[in-house]
Amino acid sequence: MAQQCGSNTLWPFNPTVAVTSAIRVIIPSRGLEIYLTQGGGGTITINDVLQLNNGDGVVYDFNGVQVLRIGGHPFILLTVNFPVTVSWDGSHQFSISVSNSWRGQLCGLCGNYNNDESDDFMLPDGSVTTSANRFVSSWLYANTSSTCGIPPTLPACPASVMTAAQSRCNELTNSVFSVCNSAVNPSPYISNCILNCCSCTEAEREECYCNSISRYVSACTIEDVIIPNWRNYCFHITRNYYIAYFSNNGGPSHIGEPSIIIKTSESLPVYYSIEAPGVGYYTSGIVTSDNEVIIHLNNSFITLSHNDQDKGIHLMTSSDRVTLIGQNLRDSSSDTFLCLPVTDLCIVEYVYYGISVFRETKFPNNKYNSSILVVGTENSTMMKLTVTQPVTINVSNSTVNLTTGIQHSLVINRLQTVLIESVDDLTGTKIVTDKQVSVLSGHQCAGIPQHTRGCDHLVEQIPPTTLWGGEYYTAPLATRRSYTIKVLAAYNSTVVDIYCNNTRESYNISEGESVNKTLSLQEYCAINSSKEVLIVQLSHGFNDEKYTNNNGDPMMTLVPATNQYSNKFQFSTLQGRSGYTHYINIIVLAQYYQPNMTYLIVNNLEIIHEWVPIMVNNVIKAYGVRMILHDVNTVTEVVAEDALIGIIMYGNAAKESYGHPGGYDIQTGYRYLYQKSQALKKGCSHPRTRVKKDAKSKVTAKKRL
Repeated sequence: MAQQCGSNTLWPFNPTVAVTSAIRVIIPSRGLEIYLTQGGGGTITINDVLQLNNGDGVVYDFNGVQVLRIGGHPFILLTVNFPVTVSWDGSHQFSISVSNSWRGQLCGLCGNYNNDESDDFMLPDGSVTTSANRFVSSWLYANTSSTCGIPPTLPACPASVMTAAQSRCNELTNSVFSVCNSAVNPSPYISNCILNCCSCTEAEREECYCNSISRYVSACTIEDVIIPNWRNYCFHITRNYYIAYFSNNGGPSHIGEPSIIIKTSESLPVYYSIEAPGVGYYTSGIVTSDNEVIIHLNNSFITLSHNDQDKGIHLMTSSDRVTLIGQNLRDSSSDTFLCLPVTDLCIVEYVYYGISVFRETKFPNNKYNSSILVVGTENSTMMKLTVTQPVTINVSNSTVNLTTGIQHSLVINRLQTVLIESVDDLTGTKIVTDKQVSVLSGHQCAGIPQHTRGCDHLVEQIPPTTLWGGEYYTAPLATRRSYTIKVLAAYNSTVVDIYCNNTRESYNISEGESVNKTLSLQEYCAINSSKEVLIVQLSHGFNDEKYTNNNGDPMMTLVPATNQYSNKFQFSTLQGRSGYTHYINIIVLAQYYQPNMTYLIVNNLEIIHEWVPIMVNNVIKAYGVRMILHDVNTVTEVVAEDALIGIIMYGNAAKESYGHPGGYDIQTGYRYLYQKSQALKKGCSHPRTRVKKDAKSKVTAKKRL
């Protein structure tokens, strides 16, 4: 690796490196051979004796040689006559450091240490070459008979990977890293970063990126430039989202403009990354608690027909305290949906059901469709489909005709999309997979009630049935004279009790069946079920409401179950359309309610409202409120320090509306699922478990930390 220039004798110290999977350090004058290998942060063998890993501390200390383990990684220090330090992170980064007294006196693979990069490829005879292969071969250790040979040609980096690598690695020239650019030239680090990211597998790519960034940070530290909080920009994935968009309001001329809103409540910046290989798209950036980010896409991201199979979008964030809202907007037809993260729930199968509305009959020639869009999150995902209407789909360029009530098996891959559409209601269509997928469900443009003019786009992302619930509460929608709730059952013999104004109606429904209940402006309701159900709340169009100002059209939003309630939500109103008035409905469980409690914080303004009790058999179970949000188009949050609440966001403009849950406490749902399946709190090291289908969704939600 190095020798003193002008000397024919190698130092009594010679580390050899095989990639970075193993390092051998030979110190002839001390009779030592130290071998470092990967595993457990790096194993240490001294003269063929494996050293026990007893944590950080001194492993060997004799005759001017110290071997230590610091932060789980091995270090070798030689302190007699030639101060040298060898360090290795046990994975990627290996370094040799010497004191300034050796500046300008060294030769070898590590360069000349003379602050001049132009002569670093110096050969043992003092000449300089431009051939990396000749340079490396000339410094072979004396006892080595082999030569380096011609290095293999690296495979071409795929275009999508190259675009992503360039975008990520060029972060070194901006953001927090720019403070070091004048002290340490980022160009070679960017080149190496891109090379590493191209060479790594998809699973390793983020780690390769972070290790490349850490090398630059280390070089900056040597130059006394400190980069604060740099690890927040080194993207350690904690949340993954997979989404897609189906057509808005019919055919190619009315498909809408998709976009994504990203918000965070983190005190430090949060890194995000978005990829859509099917349309050649990649972007990344930073979102802070002070400013939400809106990613504007275009209509090439829309899945127009079942022949489009590559429009999946993958979003990654470096924090779980993030809210993502999908938008599909166009004149007179818009909607939003809450993006749900993908996390392994430690179960052997995931079950989803599509939910939509009845056939649109007011405009039969337009053939607006009930739509379900499935997005794969992993390769070789086994999927079983049972549809409620005869449909034709396309999977891996093969057309498949699906018959009502018959289970069909197919395989989909990561970011592959499967579109299921029918002019008739697809509610109850069952999707069973062995790996988690994302399911978007709704309608291209539905009129509510049926046979009513004035349709609007409806879409929500549907959670798996293991995250459904058995206890729900609803408040009426502002400005609407009436609204509808739709209750969808996951299992047979599900008893649903709907209490509105303390009056009960009961239903017994089977797997995939639903109940529609139209309610008045004054009706605050409780819905209890014997088994898990999913509930959406539907607003009626302006034509049914007989409003003269054309304000509002149909809207669909998921209603959060009580096992998804939390104490803090940060959410967004629809962005990108003018003329909207925004509203929020809040439900608080009775055990947490206190008179005059403050819940809503809008631009640091605390708002108190009067609450309406929601009763079951003359017992108050919850309180609800609906309110208008004046001039709110940016960051908004709901905080209930000592209570658990559920919220929905919605709004109306001329001939269009939107709605989505304000937030979904997925972690609370996971805790509930783990309790049911007796799973471990972290990871899936245990055998995957099946969730009992007769278990009722009752859980005491815990305050979010």
